Parts: sequence; C-alpha cells; structure tokens
Amino acid sequence: MPPLSADRSTATAPSRTPDARAEGPPTAAPARRPNFAALLRRISLLTTFHADAPLEADFAGLSRAGWTVRHRAARRRWHEWVRYSSRQDALLQMGGLVGEIELDGAGLEPFWPYLWLGQWTHAGKGTSMGLGRYRLTVD
Repeated sequence: MPPLSADRSTATAPSRTPDARAEGPPTAAPARRPNFAALLRRISLLTTFHADAPLEADFAGLSRAGWTVRHRAARRRWHEWVRYSSRQDALLQMGGLVGEIELDGAGLEPFWPYLWLGQWTHAGKGTSMGLGRYRLTVD
C-alpha cells in the first residue's frame, strides 16, 4: 500500500464498472461523494465470514466522517447496460455511473487502508457481478 501524504496527495479512483447505487441517469446533478459506508460494510462482511477474526473498527464514525472528505474533481457519466437473468427470464437494466473521482489527500488517512483494500473487494450493489470496481492512483 503506497503512503498517503495529506498535505500534497491526491487519490484518484477511476471506476471501471458501473456504480449501480445511482438511481437513474443524472441530469446535472453534482458529483456524488464516494460511499464509504458501502465499502466498509463489504469489507466487514468479507472478514466476518472469511477471516479468522472479524474486522474491528468504528464503522459508524468512519461512515459519518466519509462525508467530510473533499473531492477535487469528478468526471463521471451514465453508462446504460442490460443483463439477462435466467431466474427471472428477463433482461434487467443495470445502468450506473462510470468515470473518475479525484479525492483530496487531507482527511483520507483513516480511510486509506479500506480504500486500498476495496480495489480487490469492490463495493456497492452488484459486486458479485463485478460491479463497484475501481483502482486508486496517488499523485
């Protein structure tokens, strides 16, 4: 995990798969902040069921603090796609946001290990189908 310097770092998270948490195509809505609560929930559940000991962290505090993280830029667009469900015998709309969010390094320190791990666990709705994938770069 690369170090994060709060005074000069920027973490960029390009999302390579649609973020299915979004409700309908945005019309000129401001960029959404990353959903740290969904990421923390995903990592917590994975450690609970697949590790020797559950993850112990202040999830409520981290979730609240996630809303204070500033982003410098957001370049996201709506990507519509469908998938076939054999169980429902129907095509399902699976659109979501793809793009990039540039986060300010100040205030990211408590989230950094979770953000880094989230690159492999994915976060949000549809992770079992590969949704919620992102990669971090640090400037």
